[in-house]
Amino acid sequence: STAPSVVAHAELILTVIDVINSIPELKKSSCTIYVNHTKIMKAILLFYQIDEIHHNEVLKSIYDFSRNYGKLKDALKKECDSLNYRQIDSLLAQFKFEGPIDKIHKHADNKDTNFKAMLYKRGRKISTLFKEGLREILQIFL
Repeated sequence: STAPSVVAHAELILTVIDVINSIPELKKSSCTIYVNHTKIMKAILLFYQIDEIHHNEVLKSIYDFSRNYGKLKDALKKECDSLNYRQIDSLLAQFKFEGPIDKIHKHADNKDTNFKAMLYKRGRKISTLFKEGLREILQIFL
């Protein structure tokens, strides 16, 4: 992403927050905003050696079956026959960070994620995509 698109994303998120804060019923309830970043998702898929021609299918399955873990694992097994179910569990764990954005560095240190390996061990392309995506997200929120 270029700088103008980062600014546009930040403005969009701030607009959503303003709308939430302007509606008393929403302001009283807790709201969660889920953020994805294409570069980070692509880095995760490349880290798991999922061929780029399958990326759209895999991400669509993650979206479509996110509420049914069994169906999701079966769909991913069909799309990524080189991965076993343990590897699929590990792959899906990378997409599960939830919490305040300022805690993402703590998540990167968690032994159950492969963020450190994506940052430092598994090739320049993966590391670059992951770092750029992370930097852009932090730029928007911090």
